[in-house]
Amino acid sequence: MPIQHFQKLKSLSRQDFLAFLRFMVGRFKHARLQQVAGNLTFTTLLALVPLLTIALALFTMFPAFGTLKASLEAYFAQVMMPKPIANTILRYLTVFTNKAGHLSIIGAVGVLFASMALMGMIERAFNQIWRVRKRRSLLKRMALYLTLGVLGPFLFVASLTVTSNVYFAAGGTFRHPTLLQSLIYAFFSIVWMTLSFTVLYVVMPNRTIHWREAVCGGIFAAITFEIVKRVFAIFILDFTTYRKIYGAVAAIPVFLLWIYLSWLITLSGAAFVAGIHYLWHGRWRQIISSTKGSAFVDAMTILGILHEAKESGVDEAQIREMTGLGLDEVENLLECMESVGWVAHFRSDPMVRLRERKIRADTTVYWKLTADPLELTLAQVFRLFVFGVSEDSDLARKVDGAIAAGLNESLSAYFLRQSSDAPSSKS
Repeated sequence: MPIQHFQKLKSLSRQDFLAFLRFMVGRFKHARLQQVAGNLTFTTLLALVPLLTIALALFTMFPAFGTLKASLEAYFAQVMMPKPIANTILRYLTVFTNKAGHLSIIGAVGVLFASMALMGMIERAFNQIWRVRKRRSLLKRMALYLTLGVLGPFLFVASLTVTSNVYFAAGGTFRHPTLLQSLIYAFFSIVWMTLSFTVLYVVMPNRTIHWREAVCGGIFAAITFEIVKRVFAIFILDFTTYRKIYGAVAAIPVFLLWIYLSWLITLSGAAFVAGIHYLWHGRWRQIISSTKGSAFVDAMTILGILHEAKESGVDEAQIREMTGLGLDEVENLLECMESVGWVAHFRSDPMVRLRERKIRADTTVYWKLTADPLELTLAQVFRLFVFGVSEDSDLARKVDGAIAAGLNESLSAYFLRQSSDAPSSKS
């Protein structure tokens, strides 16, 4: 499948590529990435110190605390922030974090709430990008936030012990790196950020994200992050100008701008992941020129797949691959048909997984046709997605009557006729 995807990319003309870029820009605007990035910037200021407090508390669990703390500072200075403001921001964060360690219980609850608020806003932003209608339950959200809030810094500390050793082994010092050392720093920075973005794109949205698409988005965001970081460092190289204007707090507005750019890159990567499936299957062309009738055609395609699968069901990933529809399109169509009782979702039987020696929990959602294909007609599908009679008028009743007369064929008869016509059309 990846080879086929790359072949499709090579076959794209310049006009197609520009049209796809316009399609992606439209999705970016629909998700309001700039506004969301601004909201996340403000929330990050409240949650940054609590998260660093947790990370530093985990540092104390390791014997080489001093080395790890130095590695953390060097990592932030080299990877996460532009050099002109890195030392100043680290000094402020160290002071704030030390004070946060002496908070009362009420204060600790407050900083924990700030961390949870940040994660909740990140989840809502990602769900908005993927156009998720149904949020996780409160219990699942709290479990996710606590896992990321505790396990995230722990994994960060553990990975930092490895990457810092590689940094020091390669260069010995961070102060005057050679060209080779700078390339090594950039390489490990891109690799680490790619992994971080990939995990974020898989875990945060309330959708099943394919790892291949998440990795593509992670690479896109990591490379963009590295480029923007270096360009931003050049832009603020003359830091004395900001000191003349803002005085002792000159680093704060620059740091705010950097947080905003970081979130904008993160959200752009998420939008890239959400939209890349449309590029693989050329679906973006149909969306640009789509009408209400397109939803009817797509719904009939999905019903045909479920009708052929019968009771065994089909998972969403298969439906996406077979139809070329996007994540939000498939989910919206299935949920609409589920609301009227035509389809239903289920998960695989745990006893079947046990017999097949599948220890890992299967979180895949399967869909099956629950309506009687002998009773469900094309007219009913057409009414649901194209023309539902919402007003009591003679014209509406006449149109509905014409639909019933013209599309009175059942799903079973329609799909049987389609399967019998397929061989003759091929010959």
